[in-house]
Amino acid sequence: MTSAMANVAEYLKNKNAHIGGIGIQSHLKVLPMDEEVLEKRLQIIGRVGLPITITEFSVHSSNVQTRANALDLAFRVYFADPNVHAILLWGFTDQFLTFAPDYYLTHGTSFTPNTAGQKLLHLINEEWSTKQDIHPTSNNVDTTINHAFRGKYQLTVVCNGQVKLEKEFHVGNSPSIINI
Repeated sequence: MTSAMANVAEYLKNKNAHIGGIGIQSHLKVLPMDEEVLEKRLQIIGRVGLPITITEFSVHSSNVQTRANALDLAFRVYFADPNVHAILLWGFTDQFLTFAPDYYLTHGTSFTPNTAGQKLLHLINEEWSTKQDIHPTSNNVDTTINHAFRGKYQLTVVCNGQVKLEKEFHVGNSPSIINI
């Protein structure tokens, strides 16, 4: 199925059809998941050279810890692939999808995260968040950050307690230099 999808996209692309990317529904039900299988499927789709969007991402398990572990594995695989440009969640709360409790990441009107939801928040807000304080000692210091996650950043330069500069920049898939 994965190869057939890649072949169709490649055929259409070669016929000059306007294709902006490939969407892959990702309702994961096979637990435990095989990381190598997920990676291989992304490689097959990735050979087309179009951005990939993981749509309708969900993990089906009545055990919330199993769901959290599977979410962790899948998000790491998807996030690590340079062709994956977006991951969209499906059925993450009991407020809108009442028939599928084995998919939920939150519950209640306050959207309180369960164990799987807490895992996702940890990945996004802690593990995959780039935050760095730099303390230059002179006016002419080159400072290098060797690793930053893809995304939009806000740089704030503070000197003696006062904001001296604010600059927005983007880190993509390729190495980049940001001049301040």
